[in-house]
Amino acid sequence: MHDASVLRLADMGIGETQSHRWQREASVEEGEYRAYVQTCDETETELTSAGVLRLAYALIERPPLTDPAVGTYRTVIIDPPWPMQKIEREVRPKQGQALDYAVKSVDEIAAWKAQNFMAEDGCHVYLWTTQRFLEDAMRIMEGWGVRRECVLVWNKNVGITPYSWMYNAEFVLFGRVGNLPLLKNGEKVVFDGKVREHSRKPDEFYDLVRLVSPEPRIDVFSREAREGFEQWGDEKDRFELP
Repeated sequence: MHDASVLRLADMGIGETQSHRWQREASVEEGEYRAYVQTCDETETELTSAGVLRLAYALIERPPLTDPAVGTYRTVIIDPPWPMQKIEREVRPKQGQALDYAVKSVDEIAAWKAQNFMAEDGCHVYLWTTQRFLEDAMRIMEGWGVRRECVLVWNKNVGITPYSWMYNAEFVLFGRVGNLPLLKNGEKVVFDGKVREHSRKPDEFYDLVRLVSPEPRIDVFSREAREGFEQWGDEKDRFELP
């Protein structure tokens, strides 16, 4: 029960997601909004609420990546906050457009000293990426001093995509520092795994890593605690059960 004199969002048929979206759009200052409108006019681009929402998220001040302290991990998993967005709402009406976590530019990720986690005398490195950033990930891994060996593929159980290609895969670059051997040979580079929340990685991947890569292990930009892996990042409990 609640006080009938207090008008709530639900009473007006407004959900929390829509309310959050409107509040975020309203956070754009007038000068920034006018500049955006002018840009749309000059480029003959349609002015949309999704575009304003993109602008709002782009204006959020993003704290710089903090370089990690030097570590001695034998296995390092890195899931960088790539500068990606969900497909626009006008294209896929049931999808939110903006991601709900801070992203970084490709240059910021490349300049970040991920190698501080890696044991110099032998380390396995797993770098998550998507179709869009696959080439960037290869270049970044090389810049970190990691010798790339193969690409693992997460075969995702997604539904039909009527808009273009079905992007039913994510990729994990596997590389080594030094010559640290696999704990077990012969594992497949393609693994199936259920798709859950955006950015949440499948349990099957971590099962695979436990089989082939030694401890100590660390999960960088981790969003979920897992047995056998230390965590690093500011969203460690993002997917924890209440």
